[in-house]
Amino acid sequence: MIGHEGIDLVPRREPQASASGPASFPCRRAMNTLVYLIPIALLLGGLGLATFLCALKSGQCEDLEGASWRVLDDSNDKPEKD
Repeated sequence: MIGHEGIDLVPRREPQASASGPASFPCRRAMNTLVYLIPIALLLGGLGLATFLCALKSGQCEDLEGASWRVLDDSNDKPEKD
């Protein structure tokens, strides 16, 4: 009896070869994927940088403490209705 009770050993199979050879297929597929992923990552990074610089230029980062004080302010800024 090979193996233990109720467990049989599975015979080892040879890997199937692709048209370009067995060793080059996974590497080639990963390189093809990187050709698309690297420009997309650079584009998204540049878009984020441009958005951040636009926010700095428009003054959105000037008053960092104002919003926290407005949360604690109890005054009602809405005009009263007559």
